[in-house]
Amino acid sequence: MNPINSEEIFEKTMLDITPQLSYFNNYDLVIGIPFINEGDQLTQLLRSIDEVLKKRMGKRQLIVCAGDHSAGATLEMLNNITLQHPHIQFLLPPEISGRGMSVRAIIEISKRLDADLLLFSAKMATENGPGIEDTWLEGLINPIQGLYDLVLGSLRRHTGIDSIAHMLAAPILESFYGFRAGDPMGGIYAISHEFTEELAYEARFWEDTIMGAGIDFWILTRALVWNKNICEVSMGGLVSPHSLEDRNRIFAENALTIFEALKRDRSIWLQERLVIRVADILARSEIKKPDVISYSLKQLRENFIRGYQEYGQHFSGFTGKQEIENLASPDADDYFMKDEMWTSALFFLFLKYSFSIDKEHKREMILALTALYNGRIASYVQEMQQFNKNVTCSTDAERDQFMVRKMESVKQRLTDYFWKMKPDFSRRWVMKNEEMKPPLIPLGYMEYVPGVPIVVPKKITGKGGRIVNTDNIFKELRKKYETKFNQFISEGLG
Repeated sequence: MNPINSEEIFEKTMLDITPQLSYFNNYDLVIGIPFINEGDQLTQLLRSIDEVLKKRMGKRQLIVCAGDHSAGATLEMLNNITLQHPHIQFLLPPEISGRGMSVRAIIEISKRLDADLLLFSAKMATENGPGIEDTWLEGLINPIQGLYDLVLGSLRRHTGIDSIAHMLAAPILESFYGFRAGDPMGGIYAISHEFTEELAYEARFWEDTIMGAGIDFWILTRALVWNKNICEVSMGGLVSPHSLEDRNRIFAENALTIFEALKRDRSIWLQERLVIRVADILARSEIKKPDVISYSLKQLRENFIRGYQEYGQHFSGFTGKQEIENLASPDADDYFMKDEMWTSALFFLFLKYSFSIDKEHKREMILALTALYNGRIASYVQEMQQFNKNVTCSTDAERDQFMVRKMESVKQRLTDYFWKMKPDFSRRWVMKNEEMKPPLIPLGYMEYVPGVPIVVPKKITGKGGRIVNTDNIFKELRKKYETKFNQFISEGLG
């Protein structure tokens, strides 16, 4: 879709919602929940939130549910639910549907009300079912009323269950942005009203890059780039796994946002880092269990092989291409994708993506990486299963401890490879960037004072790598000078 059209549609949608907000101008907290088709699960969550909110004094809270265009049945259920606290709910048009746009709409509402924001997941649950616990609200809200701009809420009872964070987001956050968090993509946040204003303004420049699941990485990295104060709150709770098809879509959307964010934030990650910033942890849950593997090795391998057969041409020029081809063979017996292979292939695709101008090729590179991700997860599952077979334990609790330590060692091992390869990648990036610079820079030129020319490049790279076309600015400048000169001749000199 044309990004200009999508922005227009978003603005029109917000204009349609604005009249509903006039009743809540003095509210100071928005609780936002993006949804798709969670149905009964979402209504149970809302009743739980409503019950917990009754215990809060001195705050005016508005619940906002923003949904995908396909969630008509869920919207009808929300329209019929009776809560003690005010709530509004709406669906986004199909052209701008996606988790990212739902979150963006909620951020925009929070900005317009000048309110703090809590972002919840429609799939949040306690051990007793969908809902929240009494302590969760205070744990999220108190920090943003003090020193913090952003609070990451962690529901991770199972270590490493979110393999997208494990395999992609967390190592990149540490090696490129110099930041470490236990759960960087939990999808649950508390955001101060000042930060929501900045996010709402910045989002309009990212087009469809943050339309999907990548919004989570975007929120966190904007906080890092802008030097916001960040903390993490471990909340316990449960996590519902996705189907493999949904997981692949979520991975692709995250990879797109990560690649675009790295392109724009190159001034940040090209710096040599000596200090790693670690999120302040305000509460910690020590309940840890090993991964719950939801996908079979056969499913993962088939996804990898099929994806590589379709998009493998984008690995052309990669030194490990033959090894990937061997792994992608249906007859491969000794199957194991090394951390080094995954990391170097990821860096290779990112470099190609960054300097490609073909949108279709860029889309296919993301899908090629998604296929490789399936192969990497298959290798990870196989490694964990083999370790589980070999370890000898007297109790289930002891086995869980060993499995958790193994997973943490795998995560650290992978992060170490990112650190090891990043300096060479930065050098290659700089060299490629120099190669791609145009030999001649088109300029606008005028000279009203003899010997004192005004020279303006036709294109300027602005904040975040955005290209600013200066022709119209230059024309306005000329017009301004001509008008003033004519006024000086006619009115000044007569």
